[in-house]
Amino acid sequence: MLGVTALAATENTFCPDGNYTSATVPTSAHKLKVGDIKVVAGMGDSGTAANGAESTQLFDIMTQYRGRSFSIGGASSYNYGLTTLPNILRLFNPHLRGYSTGVGDENSPQPI
Repeated sequence: MLGVTALAATENTFCPDGNYTSATVPTSAHKLKVGDIKVVAGMGDSGTAANGAESTQLFDIMTQYRGRSFSIGGASSYNYGLTTLPNILRLFNPHLRGYSTGVGDENSPQPI
């Protein structure tokens, strides 16, 4: 898997000038750089909760593998083979907050 160093060395798709964060806080989304994103959040359905993402049996299909959800999961890392939006963003801002981790179900008292 490509880390941020390898990604930066091969292409500057995200930031043509090579800087992943802005020198000052952007006042427009048009000037936002990938490293400027500090918080992610997700709200949704069974797809957002990654129902059955690691299930090997039909019985386990209702288990929510929240950390593996593409839209909000932050379990493991991009470098270890888990491609999720938060894991990609963490390549450019390791202090990103708000992503989901762990496993739960519909009765979990809070997001994991």
